[in-house]
Amino acid sequence: SRGLTLTLLATIQRADYEGGFRPPTSGGGLLPPEGIALPPTRDDRWSAEIYYRPGSRLGLSARVGRATAGAISGILQRYHLDWYPLAGGAVAVGLTYDEDVDSIANRRARRLVLTPSWTLNRHPVLNLNYTRLSVSGPLTSGARTFYATLTFTL
Repeated sequence: SRGLTLTLLATIQRADYEGGFRPPTSGGGLLPPEGIALPPTRDDRWSAEIYYRPGSRLGLSARVGRATAGAISGILQRYHLDWYPLAGGAVAVGLTYDEDVDSIANRRARRLVLTPSWTLNRHPVLNLNYTRLSVSGPLTSGARTFYATLTFTL
């Protein structure tokens, strides 16, 4: 119908990684040091996604699945909200929560992203982005970022 849109999407993904030597890099990272053999691993994933838009001011989506990857397995999930509180869409708020697993580094990541936007008039648009990331596994880390972008269209 015009006021209701419902989309269902299902995916299945399989990736096989053969063991080998880590290529030389200059940054290090969470992978084994250069010259250390990586064990063979397999990354099996499935997920289902649903998108619901009950009107012009609100959009909701959810993706849920499962990953079995090497020594780690877990639930994959992503929830997203798009909200336009004012008529005409001059102000928009996006909110995303995402959870994933990394088969190579055997870690789990959780991310929360807030993205408000304000179209001031037909020329300037102000976009904000706040992201909070937490990673757990052999090495635990976290990060928070915030940035603002002002775009002028001539």
